[in-house]
Amino acid sequence: MAPGIEMYLLRLYVAGETQESARAIQNLVRICETYLVGRYDLEVIDISRHPSLSRDEQIVVTPTLIRKGPAPERRLIGDLSDTRVVLRGLGLPEGGLQNEPNDSGSSANPQVIKLCERLRETGVDRMDIWTGQVDGIVVPTSDEDRLFINPGGASPYWTFVETMNEGAVVIDRAGTILYCNRRFAAIIEARMEMISGSFFDSWVCSHDHLLFEALSVAGADRQSSGDLQMVNTRGRLVPVHLSLSPFTGGGVSEISIVVTDLTTRKHNCALLRSEHLAHSILEQAADPIVVINAEKVIIRANTAAVEMAGTNPLLAQFDSVFPLFQVIGDEEIPFSPSRISSAGKQLQGMEVLFRRTDRSLFSLLISAAPIIGEFGESPGCVAVMTDITAQKQVEGELRRTLDDLAHSNQDLQQFAYIASHDLQEPLRMVASYLQLLERKYRDRLDSDAQEFIGFAVEGANRMQQQINDLLAYSRVTSRGQPLKPVSAEEALASALSHLALKIEETGATVTHDPLPMVRADLPQLVQVFSNLLDNALTFLRPQVAPVIHLSVEDQAGWVVFSLHDNGIGIDPEFYQRIFQMFQRLHSRAEYPGTGIGLAICQRIIERHHGRIWVTSVPGSGSTFSFTIPGVNGHLHGPDR
Repeated sequence: MAPGIEMYLLRLYVAGETQESARAIQNLVRICETYLVGRYDLEVIDISRHPSLSRDEQIVVTPTLIRKGPAPERRLIGDLSDTRVVLRGLGLPEGGLQNEPNDSGSSANPQVIKLCERLRETGVDRMDIWTGQVDGIVVPTSDEDRLFINPGGASPYWTFVETMNEGAVVIDRAGTILYCNRRFAAIIEARMEMISGSFFDSWVCSHDHLLFEALSVAGADRQSSGDLQMVNTRGRLVPVHLSLSPFTGGGVSEISIVVTDLTTRKHNCALLRSEHLAHSILEQAADPIVVINAEKVIIRANTAAVEMAGTNPLLAQFDSVFPLFQVIGDEEIPFSPSRISSAGKQLQGMEVLFRRTDRSLFSLLISAAPIIGEFGESPGCVAVMTDITAQKQVEGELRRTLDDLAHSNQDLQQFAYIASHDLQEPLRMVASYLQLLERKYRDRLDSDAQEFIGFAVEGANRMQQQINDLLAYSRVTSRGQPLKPVSAEEALASALSHLALKIEETGATVTHDPLPMVRADLPQLVQVFSNLLDNALTFLRPQVAPVIHLSVEDQAGWVVFSLHDNGIGIDPEFYQRIFQMFQRLHSRAEYPGTGIGLAICQRIIERHHGRIWVTSVPGSGSTFSFTIPGVNGHLHGPDR
């Protein structure tokens, strides 16, 4: 060797004839022969044969390379496969020292803490152990140093453990984690340096601690397994299956645990259950239901949909199996629910027509909604079709019946108006000529003739009054005004004004509550008040002055008027009859009238969407009540 050239004195400590030992020797020789030709002296020491030498150099893990010279002494750990790191470690110009001590993290086990401190002092990264670059660990004891062989350095199965889909963990009898693979770290979403040295049950959900304790006690002697929940670093529960079995590593009794993440399996089971539920719902639904993909192809259809289509609709284009259309004017416009659902919109109850291949026509009510995927995409839609053909037929028949009824009512109203109007003049003529005959020939007629003429005149007048009442009845709908807010006080005042003379003649006392604003036809409301008051002033008990009171109350936005009197009353069996046209309970000699007044009241109240009824105690009086819609749903009565 030329003078002035530094020699590199190198000692490589290995543990037996492992793959890592052989690889470290091969890598070191390659580097030295490339960068230190003629400048190095290499000694390889197998501490499995000479364990005392490890204590002299304080060897903690193997392979360990020590540069004894030039000073200062330097050490490198691992299989020396990274040339750049080795060069820097040797202090050559091409690089500098790379290995920096890593924080070992906290550990609940004092022995692990002590071991981590020694590893930190040597600059060993735990990844060197987990990846198999370190094939042995020397642990000093009170008696002598003990060499623990890393199985990864000698067995290809270690690579399998590191790359398998299940988590792998080794714990001691106290439950301290001595080793875990990357998959277990991924399951609990923790860094590997956080896991080693921690207690396994610190990652187990609190309500499963007793279960894990029982599993670990059993797993120390024999295989045991069970399902429980672990807690990841984000606090989320992870369902897992644990398989525990006894394990002997480095002469120490330990427990190996295989951890299987059940999240996906449980999710798949939930999906299968939901799929079964969806299938059951689909098949039991009475309405046709189809699932359409983005290409408008039917991928699901229930039995009702198959029956409506008349053929197997699966994997066929929706528009070809269900050619839906709408009629706009005289034109048939094709309609497809996927057009709407593909835009992310929902379709609710749209009426369409469907013509099957046999040319039969159906009326359908169709609803559709997009299917929302896991990432917000829309891979298709679900369409529900309700057959409303029978309903549309019934609606058509009902519409025709209502039209016929409306025409009939219109004809009847027109007939009643014309008949009543046209009959007025002949009746007036009959009454006038009978009265003229009576005046002109009074002296020539005997008493019977005069009585007969009187009966004829009275009948003509009575018929004229009935015609007037019939005319008023027909005008309730034909001449009615739009309903609008009106004052009930004003309507009652007008009715009292019309009946002022009769009130005075009978000596009646009429009182009322403060009356509200209502939504009504004012002239018709006046007529209702007038007819009811007139009845109260007509059907009186002998020698009893009439007392009449109008009360009012609000019932859920409806105003209830009640007219109370102290008249003769009505037997309950006649409650319905008195509201029919020309129905009388007493002779005209007892009480005058045509018997149509209450029928008019009922027709007016029905036009206001209300109802009218009576309660009575014969001999004590009656109460006629009716409802009228209020204004804004509650009473608005002026202060009296």
